[in-house]
Amino acid sequence: MKKVLLAEDDTDFASVLKQYLELYQYEITWAENGEEALRIFQIESFDICVFDVMMPKMDGFTLAEKIIKINPEV
Repeated sequence: MKKVLLAEDDTDFASVLKQYLELYQYEITWAENGEEALRIFQIESFDICVFDVMMPKMDGFTLAEKIIKINPEV
């Protein structure tokens, strides 16, 4: 089962996307903002990351840059 880190501040959209991906056997970890997603990424391993671009505390582009510095394979 592939592990996905989902960073999305829209609770309704995140819930729908999480349920949809779980139908296809993905294990989803959801974060409400970029800072939370980065903290989670630092303690867990993921196969795929899906980030919203416009989020509070840290936008998706900045988050992606930080994630790539930690693990460029993701």
